[in-house]
Amino acid sequence: MAVAFHPETGQLDLRPDSPAYATQLRLITAQIVATANSTVGTDAVRTVRVLPPRSGPPQRPRPPRRTVCRLR
Repeated sequence: MAVAFHPETGQLDLRPDSPAYATQLRLITAQIVATANSTVGTDAVRTVRVLPPRSGPPQRPRPPRRTVCRLR
């Protein structure tokens, strides 16, 4: 996801959702710059900075399920 654009430097900041997606973005930065500039019609984007992946709320372990034993 694009989180910021710095027009004075031409830097586009992207924050991926996962480390794997961050790797993919780093591999295609040239394509991102070319596509962004062709869409806008100028050479505004000069560099792409891939920020660390976004971390969500910590996942708490689920408590063990209670089972009911019925005695006859």
